[in-house]
Amino acid sequence: MKLISYKYSYGGDTGFRPSNCEEWHSVASYLYFDAEKWTMNDIYNITKTLYSKYYSLGVTWTLGDVMDNLEEVIVPFINETEGVYQKSGSGWTKVKKEKNIDPNEHEVISWELNGKNYNYDYDKKENN
Repeated sequence: MKLISYKYSYGGDTGFRPSNCEEWHSVASYLYFDAEKWTMNDIYNITKTLYSKYYSLGVTWTLGDVMDNLEEVIVPFINETEGVYQKSGSGWTKVKKEKNIDPNEHEVISWELNGKNYNYDYDKKENN
């Protein structure tokens, strides 16, 4: 199975940033998307949905608050969405066992859209 990797980050001062790149003063985690079920554009759009759901939970001030709100968004997304996984041992403990994977490097491709491997548009409206 080919997987598309997508990096998101979060921090107490910075909140949730699904930008697919390193972010200053943040913890980074990865989502893996089955490349047979997800396109690069689908992933681009879902980051907007996830960010919107996170943001709708209200302002956070501490890393603990950020993690609580993010867990409320990310865990159900991974658990309930076909073809979405997290790296074993590096993410949320409430994610179903079968949704934790350890992909081989040759199975993973990095997210890229329109020649860019970062997504600073996650807070913009979805593409139609």
